[in-house]
Amino acid sequence: MRFLSFLSLTFLSLSLSGQGVLISNQPGQPSSDALLEVRSTTQGLLFPRLTTTQRNSIANPNSGLTIFNLTSQCLETYMPSGNWRQVGCDCASFPNPAFTFSPASGSVNSPVSCQPALSGQSYAWSFTGNPSFANNTNANSQQPQVIWSQAGSYQATLLITDANGCSDSLTQSISISNCVTGGSQTFSFTGTVQQWSIPAGVCSLTITARGAAGGDNPFSGCTYQATGGLGAEITGTFAVTPGTALSIIVGERGTNSNGNCANGAAGGGGGSFVYQTNTNQLWIAAGGGGGAALENQNAPPYVNGVPGQTTQNGSDGREGPGATPGGTAGNAGGGAGQSGGHGWNQVLSNPAGRQPSGGYNAPGGYGGGGANHTNGGGGGGGYSGGGGTTGCCNATFYSAGGGGGSFNAGLNQNNQSGTQSGNGQVVITW
Repeated sequence: MRFLSFLSLTFLSLSLSGQGVLISNQPGQPSSDALLEVRSTTQGLLFPRLTTTQRNSIANPNSGLTIFNLTSQCLETYMPSGNWRQVGCDCASFPNPAFTFSPASGSVNSPVSCQPALSGQSYAWSFTGNPSFANNTNANSQQPQVIWSQAGSYQATLLITDANGCSDSLTQSISISNCVTGGSQTFSFTGTVQQWSIPAGVCSLTITARGAAGGDNPFSGCTYQATGGLGAEITGTFAVTPGTALSIIVGERGTNSNGNCANGAAGGGGGSFVYQTNTNQLWIAAGGGGGAALENQNAPPYVNGVPGQTTQNGSDGREGPGATPGGTAGNAGGGAGQSGGHGWNQVLSNPAGRQPSGGYNAPGGYGGGGANHTNGGGGGGGYSGGGGTTGCCNATFYSAGGGGGSFNAGLNQNNQSGTQSGNGQVVITW
């Protein structure tokens, strides 16, 4: 009786029945499907009000525990996942939770990148099918890369929260299919544009393109024996459709200097390229190395060619007042005569190496390699060409060729500068 008397002082009406409890400022019976009903037309239900620090001090909260967070100004509930989730916030607007999959449909054991429309936010991802994550991403990454081990239809949910603690979520489905794996195709230098179609059942390719090395200045009687820059190695993973036709250009090593210790320099190495045949869309390109220059009074590596680059821009020619800038945005490098390496914008229409305009004859390699000019080396071919030379200015300074730039549109990139000697190469695995 003392307990009921206390409650009667606290609330205007407390009704008990075998079905539930009604707390109300008017008499009545509780709803038959409610264990506890609070009924009023003039008052509300006030949850416990805690700061984030006070909330976090709750030991082992039960799933469903609900508070009002004074720090975030949000109503929050503790979920079975072991996290506090915002049920509602004092928000004038909410962040856009839209996101896309890349590729739009995936394959077993190949990463799918989840890409939200907004950046600079807080992200919480969840996925059905218990997938793993690639490339050090996780459920709180902005763009997680997710790998499912079995074919099926799965759901991805993004809960995105802005700086004000306001959040919204979106769930989307993605289809994961079984794909053929275990194959490989290697393309070596032929001096032609090679053609290849993606086999049936193949959903993902890993492409490694290696640019060719620049030519050397190999004369044994000279003080220095200069070497050409090595080609870049560029690797990426691509989601693909069987039957898609690809075109492959494999770079050729630049020609060695055919002069002597007082005259001549080497050609730049050609770049290696893979692109979609029907659209000319470039998938990957590996820059070739720059050609070696004539011996000069400075010690190597000043007369050695510059290696193929991992960046899209070609490098400048190396050393000497005759060095010229590398190309940018898919264009050729600078230089007199034919010394600048060609970029993708030129290689697509004419992949041949550049021919010297005079003097000692050291052509650039197939794949856009630049030719020597006077006593300076040619730039490497690539996505953007390496810088060549003006052949200037005196016997103390001659410029070696710059390395060609590279391009990679794939996932899981592994890009390295200056690894490939000799001709280039393209290796495709699935």
